[in-house]
Amino acid sequence: MKYSIGAKTFKTKKESYEYTKKLISNLGCVTIKKDHKEYDFFVSLLNNHNERNEKIGLGIDYFFITPNSTNKGAFQTMIKRIDGSKIDFSWVNCSRFLKSQSKESNLNKAMRDAISPYTIEYKKNNLLKCCLCGLENEPYNSFHVDHIEPFSNIRDKFLLDYKKENIPLVFEDNPFNNTAMFADSDEQFKNDWVSFHNSVCNYQILCEKCNLNKSNS
Repeated sequence: MKYSIGAKTFKTKKESYEYTKKLISNLGCVTIKKDHKEYDFFVSLLNNHNERNEKIGLGIDYFFITPNSTNKGAFQTMIKRIDGSKIDFSWVNCSRFLKSQSKESNLNKAMRDAISPYTIEYKKNNLLKCCLCGLENEPYNSFHVDHIEPFSNIRDKFLLDYKKENIPLVFEDNPFNNTAMFADSDEQFKNDWVSFHNSVCNYQILCEKCNLNKSNS
């Protein structure tokens, strides 16, 4: 199977990603207008985005590249729309031809992303010993932070009491792990969710095997 971005064809998704990464790095912080030699490539790249229409809005004025504010040494790709507004789009996702995600799936990922600092903190501050089988003295990555009451239950309880019209529908791309994250405009929703989650959740440490068995049960 071959993968194409404009006139460029690649044998693998990795090859496409590496080419795009090198191109953006070589271009650096630059404005890419319609007369730029790479303009068509960026249009084709954007066409791979699962929220292409939302990103384009009323239309593209030009693309531009800026330093990534949360990932030192990296770049992010931006769109200047014809109405004057600006928005980012993930060149990583586009170059890797990631499958479209439903709004429900992205909401779930963004909700997990919002609470991730607290799960990480819990893992760092607690004994790495499986609460079910007693396994210990294994590498850090062999253990997982598990919600005793399933995450999905906590999520659904929160959403049930939240006004549907205020639930986010469009998300940003987290530059560290390429998952969905809440936009700045949805800060209130994010804060409400984190506050609710942290008030009701209880964590436990599980080994990889027990965590998988619980997930599949």
